[in-house]
Amino acid sequence: MEEIAKTLKEARHRLGLTIEEAERSTRIRAHYLEALEKGELQSIPSQVQARGFLKNYSEYLGLDSGPILQRYTEVTHSQRTLPLRRVRQDDQATRPSVAVRRRRISADLVIAGVITIAVLAVLVWGIGLVASSLRGQPQAESAFLIPTFTPTAEGETPGSEQALLAVAQTPTPPSIEIPPGLTNALDLRLLIERRSWINVEVDGEVKESRRAAPGELLEFQGEELIKVTTANGGGVRVFFRGDDQGLLGELNEIVIRLWVREGAITPTPSATPNPSG
Repeated sequence: MEEIAKTLKEARHRLGLTIEEAERSTRIRAHYLEALEKGELQSIPSQVQARGFLKNYSEYLGLDSGPILQRYTEVTHSQRTLPLRRVRQDDQATRPSVAVRRRRISADLVIAGVITIAVLAVLVWGIGLVASSLRGQPQAESAFLIPTFTPTAEGETPGSEQALLAVAQTPTPPSIEIPPGLTNALDLRLLIERRSWINVEVDGEVKESRRAAPGELLEFQGEELIKVTTANGGGVRVFFRGDDQGLLGELNEIVIRLWVREGAITPTPSATPNPSG
């Protein structure tokens, strides 16, 4: 386990990432990432989760997950395997105590069952007394009056007493104001996995235009449009509204991508006019 932990920790330090940045990108809690880097995989609830965390975290750090998972399987298998002879000796040594324990447990179960039956009988008797006392009491009038709404006829004049009384007794429902654009806001995050030049425009305004280093996490919020241009599509991973949409393209590929409220769109290239004679 120490070999796996050392490999993961060195890879994260080499990329210049913190535990908090890795947590946001991999969606794995920070204390589980720390357990992976310390070799304390027994603190993870199950081996299935441990294998999943190892695979996602190693691939996020740019490592080959195959050898790491193979090493983890070998270690866990060696820890579970015990000599057959030792198991048989332990079984023979514990047989008398198991028999005595069974007899003790059976007596305890009988006593516990008797106590449980007695408690249930007392509860049923008490509930019967309460129910009988409630049957003898008259039902009290409700202290709450529910206002009723009487619709006015189409030909009735608004100035009549019945119309005014119905309007006065009708409760006014509360109004809830929802801030405009709250659910339609654009939330875009760029995780730089390889050195890349990027240019980001949010609603027509340039927010970033530089060469980004590996490990940087850039966050942008907009209302209508976010435009991203990069010279290395295979080095930039995109998260739109929390969903991982993968890399923008291939290594050293120039990519232009747009995001609107409905999602990502690819701009349609315009035709270049042919030069005239």
